[in-house]
Amino acid sequence: MGTQNASKAFPVQEVVAVACAIFREHGYKKKSDIAYATVVSGESSTEVQKSNSQLIYSHFFNPQTWSANVAEQDQNTAKEIVEYLQGLSFKTMERGLTDFETNVLKFVTSTEVGKDSLGIAASLPKIYLNKLEQDKWEVRESELASHSEYLGVLKTRGEFEVMIENVRYIARTGSHLYCASVDGKHILKFFSDQKIADQGEKVCLSGYVKSHAESRYHGGKETMINRLKIHVTDPENSKKN
Repeated sequence: MGTQNASKAFPVQEVVAVACAIFREHGYKKKSDIAYATVVSGESSTEVQKSNSQLIYSHFFNPQTWSANVAEQDQNTAKEIVEYLQGLSFKTMERGLTDFETNVLKFVTSTEVGKDSLGIAASLPKIYLNKLEQDKWEVRESELASHSEYLGVLKTRGEFEVMIENVRYIARTGSHLYCASVDGKHILKFFSDQKIADQGEKVCLSGYVKSHAESRYHGGKETMINRLKIHVTDPENSKKN
């Protein structure tokens, strides 16, 4: 059956709806995550251990083994995802698309897709959620930028109590970019390859004021620090104790 269907094409909306159903029931797991988990545990691969792309392949090419339970909400979410991601074309007016964004745009602007594109579909629900969160951050960052002033003294160490506003993983550096606010209005940023705090948490830290600069993205004043030292996480509870 798999050989007969190898060249078959499927409607984009149907494929994305299946991806949504898998994401809703299983979350998102990459092939590399599954391989690592299998090696560490020493267990053979099971249905639960399959990646999203493996599950979507099973649904379309080996349904007698496994198929997704697609609900009406998955179909509605799929429509939202496709319409939203089609808007990536407007980003080309601001900057060039990455290779992956180009492939995503090609996928969501197609009527049908084949076997080679199912891996892209598997990641779309996760990408969609990430982009919605990024949209929220861009609005919040612009709000902060409208009244942000520089923090600390350039080329010296300073102490700051911050609210973590956004955390973004930077693949090329293998680290996280932490975007924080001081007093709810001044932008402070720093990189770390270690987990410091989650969005919405307060942190007391010190760092070397590396730069004061106006952002080329939002035009607001930003302070960048490095050589971090974390003093307290969740300082409000620490004061109570």
